[in-house]
Amino acid sequence: MTRASIVVFLLVIVSATAVAQPAAGTDEYPADCDEAPLVETPTTLRGTIDVGSDVDSVRLEAQRGDYLSVRAMAGEGADTFVVSSPPDPEINFRNESGAVEHIDLNTYDYEREIAAGVEGTYEVWPQADGVLCLQIDDEGTPERLPYDWRLSLAENDPQPPEFVPASEELRDRVDALGSRVDEQQQRIERLQSLLDARNRTVSELRSRLAAKNETIEGLRSQSSGDDVTIDVTVTPTDGGQTFVSGEKARVEAEADGAATANLVVEYGSGVYELGGAGSVAVPLAETGEQSLTVRYGETTETVSIDVASSDPQSAASTPTGTAGSGPGFGLVGAAVALLAGALFARRR
Repeated sequence: MTRASIVVFLLVIVSATAVAQPAAGTDEYPADCDEAPLVETPTTLRGTIDVGSDVDSVRLEAQRGDYLSVRAMAGEGADTFVVSSPPDPEINFRNESGAVEHIDLNTYDYEREIAAGVEGTYEVWPQADGVLCLQIDDEGTPERLPYDWRLSLAENDPQPPEFVPASEELRDRVDALGSRVDEQQQRIERLQSLLDARNRTVSELRSRLAAKNETIEGLRSQSSGDDVTIDVTVTPTDGGQTFVSGEKARVEAEADGAATANLVVEYGSGVYELGGAGSVAVPLAETGEQSLTVRYGETTETVSIDVASSDPQSAASTPTGTAGSGPGFGLVGAAVALLAGALFARRR
């Protein structure tokens, strides 16, 4: 006959003079009594027998004359629980309910069997001071594994803590899972709100970028358009009426209210920026008719002036002029015979 699967609750009395602390391990309830956690009563413990070699151990301090009330139950995977203790020192069992005495002929330990799914209660009376080591073991076939076990303990109390019914445990687990789901949902909603806010920020930035691009394109169109009008005024820098080589001509210009810093004057091989003031002094290197071109993007306006020689005997001069869209400017003055030279101005 094949022996039924059983879980062993092994009660061991150890010396009261040295209580070992549990060593670190990966199992919540290690197999070795020296490494088992020392628990206090009243308490309810839960564990799982995973494989046939799995042993779960806990320890409790005990005094002679005191007793330990035990309530035990295993899941449907187990056929029976077995509570074992060595024959020496003696341990007495009293007030048993749902527990059956069993003797292991290999160890001669005293055992108490409890059918799976049934709450078994009993009292353990140690006959000496010490530390009880309670071991939960499976001696059956591995096909029934894994399964859970529950153990409720109380000292000098005939009624150890009752187990919560499985239906209530399941309901509690469902409630706990529901709370976790609610927390995760709230977290998702917060993350979604953050994502929506970031998307709105991205949309606003894209709108601003598009507006700036439109502004840039407008400026480019304005700078390259043919409808820009440039007004130019050229005068000698010395305040006189004559442009003289070796001196400078002051060029002032504006273009439909555009930034004057974007205007440049081209003269000979040089290029002169008008800057924020809207004017620049251009050195005159040649004599005779000279052209100064003011440029704004692709739009240009050219002004011609007559530049006299720096020799005092030369009489060529050009008065102040203003150029618009026409090709030149000038003012023809009367020649005075009594003066050293004649003044000429031409606007082209």
